[in-house]
Amino acid sequence: MEVFVKSFNRPFYLERCLLTIERCGGQACNITVLDDGTPMKYLRAIQSRFPRVRIVQSPHGELKTKRVAEGSFSESLNDAELAQLGLVNSQQFWCQEIAKCNETYICVMEEDCWFTRGCAFDDLLRHLNINGALLFRMFWNSIPAVSAQDRINHRAQAGGIEVQYYFPTLNNSFERTFWFCGAQAIIRRDYWLHACTAPNYNFTIGTQFSRAFDFVKEMTGKRMTFAQSAGQMIAHGYSTTSRKTRFTGELFEPHIYNEALSEAWLAGRFNSAEALPNDFSDDYIASVLGSEMNEDQVANWREWKLRFLNYYRSMGAEI
Repeated sequence: MEVFVKSFNRPFYLERCLLTIERCGGQACNITVLDDGTPMKYLRAIQSRFPRVRIVQSPHGELKTKRVAEGSFSESLNDAELAQLGLVNSQQFWCQEIAKCNETYICVMEEDCWFTRGCAFDDLLRHLNINGALLFRMFWNSIPAVSAQDRINHRAQAGGIEVQYYFPTLNNSFERTFWFCGAQAIIRRDYWLHACTAPNYNFTIGTQFSRAFDFVKEMTGKRMTFAQSAGQMIAHGYSTTSRKTRFTGELFEPHIYNEALSEAWLAGRFNSAEALPNDFSDDYIASVLGSEMNEDQVANWREWKLRFLNYYRSMGAEI
């Protein structure tokens, strides 16, 4: 199986992700990091720790990190605006690299997610292929409404885990992930590419769902199903983000915190496996930040972390 990890400037989370892929059955997988601008000093450290992992960096290299630091980058920039900054569309970069793969199924991960249990992936892939699965979900952000438990029509054992098959419905916006999720899943490669190559590589959930739904309609009359693990096999990190966020009050700038944590990680003062299989403990992150930043900045991080968790809790996440 080909595993693709989308990465941007959080090497401490990236190392944690790669560690668990290898521990949980990924030794037989080919792993490619699709990096969107992490400084090379961090990528070189990752490469030395994971020599068999292939790292592909986007054409703008470290320039995106510089643009983020100076405040000129925004997730909402269109292709022309990105080009003026010397940047390329991240989605286009991911699609172009994944299109080079010849495997029927791929696993797509994000750097701030990691496996919490193992699986014999070869056996699982054979089972998914025989049953015509387009998607095998391993994560639903601990939101019961997105778990599809009330839609299961068949259960089977494959790869040492229980595989639950279902056919999705669409009663609310949460249920879009029953049909398609762009990461933390094993997906038929042609399905992923169709959903993610919208005009101008428009990176919105709505556009991806619309294109995924069109793909499913074209499959009418062919063997097709959807599947998920009986329980989440992947966890998500909430200790930092790669995007600016505003819940209430001031805009939270994650770049300075990610840089402080990355420098501590590079210097060997930040253990990326701390608290596994859970996320980093708050006190541990605060202690690492405290060696790099002042007390007010650490307090601001603690306040942001609480609001970040409450944002997902407001959607029903049990975290």
